[in-house]
Amino acid sequence: MTWFPRAFAVLAVLAFLGAGGAQAEARKFKAKECKECHAAFSQKMAPLAHQHPGVKNDQCETCHVRHGVVPKLILKADGNALCVSCHTPAQVGLDKPHVHSALKSGKCVQCHDPHASNADHLLSGEGAEACYSCHDRAAYEKKVVHAVLKKDGCRACHVAHSSAEPNLLSQATGALCLSCHDPAKGNFKKAHAGYPVEKAACGTCHDPHSSDQPALLKDSAHAPVTSAACDACHADATADKPFALKAEGAALCASCHDVTELKKGGTVVHAPFESGDCSSCHEPHASHQPKLLARKDNELCTSCHTDQGAKVAFPHAAVEAGCVSCHAPHAAKNAKL
Repeated sequence: MTWFPRAFAVLAVLAFLGAGGAQAEARKFKAKECKECHAAFSQKMAPLAHQHPGVKNDQCETCHVRHGVVPKLILKADGNALCVSCHTPAQVGLDKPHVHSALKSGKCVQCHDPHASNADHLLSGEGAEACYSCHDRAAYEKKVVHAVLKKDGCRACHVAHSSAEPNLLSQATGALCLSCHDPAKGNFKKAHAGYPVEKAACGTCHDPHSSDQPALLKDSAHAPVTSAACDACHADATADKPFALKAEGAALCASCHDVTELKKGGTVVHAPFESGDCSSCHEPHASHQPKLLARKDNELCTSCHTDQGAKVAFPHAAVEAGCVSCHAPHAAKNAKL
């Protein structure tokens, strides 16, 4: 074979190999956008007013791994670890002393939709509705609702993520109340019988959210409180120390409440009652519990009788119904009340 046929053969082989390479190039899969397959999801998100940048800019892989685990696209990190990869801990408030439990537990999606929402900040509901997914709305929708809660929602007083104040309040309690309520106004002074209550804690008598009582008073309020007769127990409103008590302990209570009547003939007397420590069980101003009790149900009793608070496999039905099913709270004719 001469050089010409050999050269021709080599060129033919190279041409064949080149054609094979081109065919291989043509056989590669064309990359597809996520929404080409997830069209229904994309159409659902598109009309919503607020979209996560990853959704808005078709950057699904900001959060998701492209291939994931069929049939579920996995996230690049679990829980809030994914969120704080963009939103720094300081930005969301993890550096504050009081952090919202949902945020602390690593569940941003309890409040926020990770893709899109019609509510600001991608919240899962409008206004207080996002809060009610965890907090029982009944406590906030009683007969009398705090005007600012009705108008502006929870964020009028609370910070959503974290705060320097307890209960995620935006300011210290007194300053927060006084930012709306002016103690110099006549109606404020009249409602509080002229006492400088701006120097006291509003939550002593009032529920900050809602109540079945007028003026947001707690469900169980002491008669002098409901009638603005503070001077029944305290010094005159114009005194140097207007909140000073007229008497101490049981002596003050006995000026209105008949001790003999409260004993109901009992000779075995409950220790706090005998020592005149009424406030160990009762709130002097107002309470969410009946009869001005300081704690709910058996929690009050077991705060002293701790051994009775232990959980047992088969509790006595009467105990579950309440300690007072069997015991008298003040005095009784029988041992152990």
